Amino acid sequence: MVPDIAERLTTILGSLLDVVLPAIDPHSSAAQEQAHLTVASLRMVIQQIDYAHAFEVTDCRALISLVREISSILEPAPATPDLSDVEALLGRPVLFTGDVRAANRRMRDIVATLVEEAAAAAGTEQFRRVTQAVLAYEDVQIRRDRAFVAGTGFDVEPETLVPIADSFALTTLDSGGAK
Repeated sequence: MVPDIAERLTTILGSLLDVVLPAIDPHSSAAQEQAHLTVASLRMVIQQIDYAHAFEVTDCRALISLVREISSILEPAPATPDLSDVEALLGRPVLFTGDVRAANRRMRDIVATLVEEAAAAAGTEQFRRVTQAVLAYEDVQIRRDRAFVAGTGFDVEPETLVPIADSFALTTLDSGGAK
């Protein structure tokens, strides 16, 4: 078996298209629909596979920046979250996607805690600034997410999508549309 995941997925897709799909009862609309959804999903995963790791790493770096930005806004300053383990993870020569995904979950928990601290001072200038920082992060992440799942064909504004490869360069300085 070839270790190339994209190649294996392409082989599975070929089997579905050439053998399984033609064998499904054409009168079984649910089975036909599910088979076509599976084919479409596999096609999208094949498009995404080369970018999945970079997607997680890029998000982790953006979350580190967001935590630092929120921490700098809050007064009195919260205990600065220790991000050294996450930064060390990103600096490893061999970086496992599952580890980065776990770090992303941890970073999101830290962001949630910091936002809760800001919300406790609701109506203040710092809460407004924290909200702006989170929304700026989300704007970029949503545009990156949209690029990543563009293969579904369900985006309501496909003309504003950027290619997956270009989505890693998106920043909060970009305008709301395509770069």
